Amino acid sequence: MDDGRSDLQEIEIAAAVGLVVTAAGFAVTLSRRLRAPVARLFTWKLLAPFAPLYDRLSAGLDAYRHSYTALALAFGASLSALILANFTDYFIVQSLGGGNPSHLYLPLNPIIASC
Repeated sequence: MDDGRSDLQEIEIAAAVGLVVTAAGFAVTLSRRLRAPVARLFTWKLLAPFAPLYDRLSAGLDAYRHSYTALALAFGASLSALILANFTDYFIVQSLGGGNPSHLYLPLNPIIASC
């Protein structure tokens, strides 16, 4: 993007990489075929403490493995909340005299929420 804000390019790249890693992890977690091979990874000594967490997460996603409608509704609700939060941040900055383009807030909001 060439909007005069090259100082935010690193943040934009980090947000894009984070999105890809998160989406890939979520896809692997939802996959019925990959559930058992991923569970075997948690038998390694280094990952063994995280096995109960993976088991709970995997069991929690069982409802979405068989009902794509529920998955789409949950995705839509999450996306709506994220978009509303982005607009809120944008309007707050604009009211304070910011002047930044709105597309700069889309990658920043998930990063801020995860901190």
